[in-house]
Amino acid sequence: MKSVEYYNDLPYRVRIIPNKNNDTFTACYPELPEVVSEGKTIEEALKNVRKAKYEWLSLAVKNGTKIVEPD
Repeated sequence: MKSVEYYNDLPYRVRIIPNKNNDTFTACYPELPEVVSEGKTIEEALKNVRKAKYEWLSLAVKNGTKIVEPD
């Protein structure tokens, strides 16, 4: 299996969704539906989702979970 660093460096698309009800932003990776995070600003949401992606990828590699690569 490939390394966490290999997957983390791939160009996954990030989607930012404004939450009008509470003035926050949700960030997610369409290819990695398990990875979702929020932040008060777009920058915070991006920082949080990148950290969540790395943590999820680490567990996935460790557990042998199939990881989808971006198109």
